[in-house]
Amino acid sequence: MLGFRPYDELPAYVSGFSVGLIPYTTSPYTRNCSPLKVFEYLAAGKAVVASGVPELGGMEPDVTLADGPEELVAALEAALSADSPEAVARRQELAKKNTWDARTERLLDLVGGRLAG
Repeated sequence: MLGFRPYDELPAYVSGFSVGLIPYTTSPYTRNCSPLKVFEYLAAGKAVVASGVPELGGMEPDVTLADGPEELVAALEAALSADSPEAVARRQELAKKNTWDARTERLLDLVGGRLAG
């Protein structure tokens, strides 16, 4: 464990990752959370393997959900073997669609539509 690192140094660490890992234990909390770390990994072009966070379902092939140690290992191995420049570009594009600005715009559109309707 490296301990605390300044925020501005984190991109350098993530650039050395092969896969972004979100290893949550399934709980009522994690069944209802959406870890934003996923978009930071995707912005760096990394495939993501996650456990315990069903909210991330539907983001395949860039985010793979795994249930249990065997599935986690298999998902990590698959993510490592499926990397390509095209996959990196696709992940980065997905991250761009989920910036704070993009999410805020979608939320305002939804609210505006409800108020107008």
